[in-house]
Amino acid sequence: MLELKITIWDLTLIICFIVFSYYFSKEAVKIVTKIIFTNKSVMKWNIARQMEQRKLIRLGNSSFAIALPKEWVDKAGLKKGDDIFLERNSNGEIIISPEFKKINGGREISIDLDKKEDEEIARDLISAYVSENNLITVSETKEEIKIAKEKAKNFLNLELIEDNEKKAIFKDLLDVGDMNIERFIKRMDNNIREMFSILLNIIKDGVRINERVKELEEIDKDVTKFYFLIWRMMNMGIDNPTIQTNLKINPKSFVRFFWMSYNMEQIGDEIKRIARKLIKIKEDKSYLLEVINLISENYNKSLGSFFEKIESSLGK
Repeated sequence: MLELKITIWDLTLIICFIVFSYYFSKEAVKIVTKIIFTNKSVMKWNIARQMEQRKLIRLGNSSFAIALPKEWVDKAGLKKGDDIFLERNSNGEIIISPEFKKINGGREISIDLDKKEDEEIARDLISAYVSENNLITVSETKEEIKIAKEKAKNFLNLELIEDNEKKAIFKDLLDVGDMNIERFIKRMDNNIREMFSILLNIIKDGVRINERVKELEEIDKDVTKFYFLIWRMMNMGIDNPTIQTNLKINPKSFVRFFWMSYNMEQIGDEIKRIARKLIKIKEDKSYLLEVINLISENYNKSLGSFFEKIESSLGK
């Protein structure tokens, strides 16, 4: 059966055409309906409007060729004899590019920290890191650079390669081509489960609360680091077929993994906040035990279902 996908634009035109036809002849309505739903002309028109069609040409016994649109060739600055690059993405499509897309790009950014508070410095560094920059330079006073160096510890493999009183330069040393985004999610999952366990122990026995809260804060730092890393990987790979092929992930999966990591990071933050508040509660906390247990169980079920779906989609 032919699956006909009609856009809102197509649907609007169809409705207008039917209404127009109706006022002239009811028979015209039948004709238009037949054209739309039994003929391929609308689908062909829709495809032609969104993409260009090219004939496949046979070259020799083992090769085929297509003619590239002149407008695209001119815009890319290509000429006869230049190389172009073909990439197979995770959907089995071939993407033609005028230049090779590297897995690890060479983007750089400079950040002026003049008169910025701690939180603003943190936001600037997060934005620079997740936006695919491999070199991040921060500059201003010694005190502000010191703050930036402390905030940079929240990112995996972001190393300080130059440091003086006027500026600091950080370099991302992570090789995206060797990364496994599913493994990072599982690492976050293990951390969250451990945080739930520590929180439940705090509620049960109420001893060493301050020590356990510090332990939770350290685990939560790891959760945050992996969240930022997955965010960065999504931005790098969502429109890069080379990364998609290397990691065997399509754009939809990048978004799915990012959204899961975002929610897991939020859960980690909430566990940490609850534990901090328990320090101030002196009376019996056992009434919280059932609630936290229920939340923990539902979390485990949700993540189990998520991983089952991922493994099913990957044919594991």
